[in-house]
Amino acid sequence: MSEIVVTGLGFVSAWGCDEASVLAALEGGTDACRRLPADDPRRLGRVDPALVPDTDLRAGWVTDFAPSLAIDPGRLRRMDFVSRMLVTACGAALADAGLSGDAGPPRNRVGLAIGSRLGNQRETAAYLDRVLERGGGAGQPFLFPNLVLNAAAGQAAIEFSLSGPCLAVSLAEASGEAALAAACGMLATGRCDAVVAGGVDELSLPLIDLLAMQGLLAPDVAASNRVRKRSTGRLVPGEGAACLVLERRPDALQRQAPVRAGIASATTHGVPAAPWDFGRADAIARIFAACADSPESIALVIAGPRALATRCRAERLLLEQLATQRRAAGPALVRPREGYGDFGACGALDTALACLVAARGRLPAACGRSDPLVPGEHILVTGCGRAGSVAPVLIEVPGPA
Repeated sequence: MSEIVVTGLGFVSAWGCDEASVLAALEGGTDACRRLPADDPRRLGRVDPALVPDTDLRAGWVTDFAPSLAIDPGRLRRMDFVSRMLVTACGAALADAGLSGDAGPPRNRVGLAIGSRLGNQRETAAYLDRVLERGGGAGQPFLFPNLVLNAAAGQAAIEFSLSGPCLAVSLAEASGEAALAAACGMLATGRCDAVVAGGVDELSLPLIDLLAMQGLLAPDVAASNRVRKRSTGRLVPGEGAACLVLERRPDALQRQAPVRAGIASATTHGVPAAPWDFGRADAIARIFAACADSPESIALVIAGPRALATRCRAERLLLEQLATQRRAAGPALVRPREGYGDFGACGALDTALACLVAARGRLPAACGRSDPLVPGEHILVTGCGRAGSVAPVLIEVPGPA
């Protein structure tokens, strides 16, 4: 039985910002990637306007969340979009865990571990453009604090008076999963009694330009002929935030908190790889399979989109290995990022989805099966990033309360 459990969840995504919406989208395999509205302020600050015309941006944009309902108005004005997403998800997770206000452990015993691949992209691009055009004296001192990678985690700590350890983690496309591994370490070593773990990344036009230049974008992300000629990939980018409240099982049971799922394993690994590559698929697959003491207990694999070949091959090898070890059909497979868009820290969102599935006790219909899940079975979130970073998370189906 897992010693670390999940007691609260919070979401901000293209699939919605509440548990019911996100679960319904997962069940139906909803494609929420859409065009960015013409009046959205995120259209500002592009690197090369000729690359992606303003009317042709299909991606997993977050458009339907109201941070003003969750954040103090005075602090809201000073927060960038990344911080607003994270603080909203963090507040929802704390409320779900019954830790709002002064409830639960002392606030100096509640920490944060937040993963982000790139942090605040839009304001960073605007800041650097201004400095490069006008010189170092044109830097904006009130904007600069929002640009560092740990700014969003700091904003969440301030908003909710959390004075335990506050970590910002970046591990390429496995940043969300790596933050969960760091949070488990904080609990295992006794540094905290509860940790808000999660991930956040925003989608910016400079990033879309870069993905287009690398030929990674799916051709239908933008209708520009220039992009279509260069985009041979299948990547549909996205953005969002997700937070999970983690506690040691005895602490959660003592305060009678509902256990959504257990975390059986959350670790980080490295395999030899070039800076922009994923490493050998067979080596990654072995790490995936080894994260479970009993690989036959893995009932569901939550994998990345079919946009990056090496990562997809590693996941296929894993499924082939697991199919030979389970007595009946092999593990089911679902790729939620194909519905809400791919971003660096979305492993936290995938893990939160795994907890929803585990708590409900049934496979999602989107995987083509609706088998019941048995307490003690596992859901594997495959965390795989560039430069050989691998951070799988294994979620345990909880038993009766």
